[in-house]
Amino acid sequence: MSRIDPEKRYEIPDRATLFARARGMERESAERYGELAEAMQRAGNTSVAGIFRRLEHEEMKHDEAIVGWAEAEIGDIPAAEYAWETEVPDSDPLEGADPYLLTPYRALSIAVHNEERAFAHYSYVAANAVDADTRRLAEELAAEELEHAAILRRERRKAYHKDKGRFDRRIAWDPRRLNLSTLPRLAQFASALEAELARRHAGFVQTARKAGDDATANALADVSEGARRAQAEFGVTPERLELAPLRDEADGDAYQWLRAALEDLDLAYEFYMRAAETAEDDETLAMAQRMAEHAALRAAKVRARLIELRKSES
Repeated sequence: MSRIDPEKRYEIPDRATLFARARGMERESAERYGELAEAMQRAGNTSVAGIFRRLEHEEMKHDEAIVGWAEAEIGDIPAAEYAWETEVPDSDPLEGADPYLLTPYRALSIAVHNEERAFAHYSYVAANAVDADTRRLAEELAAEELEHAAILRRERRKAYHKDKGRFDRRIAWDPRRLNLSTLPRLAQFASALEAELARRHAGFVQTARKAGDDATANALADVSEGARRAQAEFGVTPERLELAPLRDEADGDAYQWLRAALEDLDLAYEFYMRAAETAEDDETLAMAQRMAEHAALRAAKVRARLIELRKSES
């Protein structure tokens, strides 16, 4: 697919060219959402896969609408393609890059980002249009994209409230807020965190055993034991973690248990890396970095089991 010269991106000589550009953008978006849906489905992230599949179908409907619109105004649309660079928003790039961790909120954020970018594109086209008809069409296309973005923002707000516990934990587990810049303070909180991770993941082990999934149970048992070993490094008696507690053990299947564990470890890794940034001495820095490595290694084990599951079902 050829890319548009950035210097000529907003130079649209007539409505036919603009209709062709609009159709290319809608088809490109549908294709990208389809690819994301496939990636989420392969990772067992069915709820987000469903969102991307719905977005794919909506973009296909937009494409059909543009064809009908163009036929009413100018007749046939000339062939054109547009290399629309659908990038994940800059915030939280780790989660956006991981199909096992992408949430409905983040999926809808990607969609909102793309609709708002399309709105900005058509707005610039309108501002640079060489004739009144092209300007009017660009303004109408911009208004359509703005309406799509508003609908998706409302859906994203609902997804935020459903997943509010995750956001609460990110706020509560803020090393700056907790003043964890010294080793005693870091040890106190991290010991409680690791004890909670061990308890929670041991619960997943029991659930997997009851379901007869020994392979998943063994992988999670290794992860739970890793948390106990990590907690023991601090040499302090852990207190029960009360700040924005982790969710209760998930019902469902192996994908849900493993993804929940992976989410926990992703948050723990982020917590330790942020603690390293606030460390006031080399000893605290080294401990935070070592604990981040522990969390990353456990996350790798969970991800390996997820990949095994995916391969066994393919």
